[in-house]
Amino acid sequence: MQIPGKIIRLVNLVTQHIKTKIKLISKYTEQLEVKTGVRQGESLSTILFCTVMETLMKKLEMIGDISTQLKQVCVYVDSIVLVTRTEQALNNKFQTLKQEAIKYGLAINQNKQNI
Repeated sequence: MQIPGKIIRLVNLVTQHIKTKIKLISKYTEQLEVKTGVRQGESLSTILFCTVMETLMKKLEMIGDISTQLKQVCVYVDSIVLVTRTEQALNNKFQTLKQEAIKYGLAINQNKQNI
């Protein structure tokens, strides 16, 4: 995935020196520095997630018309549904997805997967 240097610099600018507090019961903690990631719900997190997911789907060769593809994928928020014609094809795509996701810092939640 080729991301222009300008975009990388902009992302770095908006994700550096972020501080937050955590509310426990009715009190806030001392201020903490966030060292990695973006806040959930922040517009940047959606853009980055969609960019990575599009790249993953291209690597899985899952982009195409339903009438011409033997395999399909549905991606929504933090869920992915893979549909193939055979169990072997499903396992192959799933293993590829896991390997590619790791490259982008994503992980498959073992408690949510169903094959």
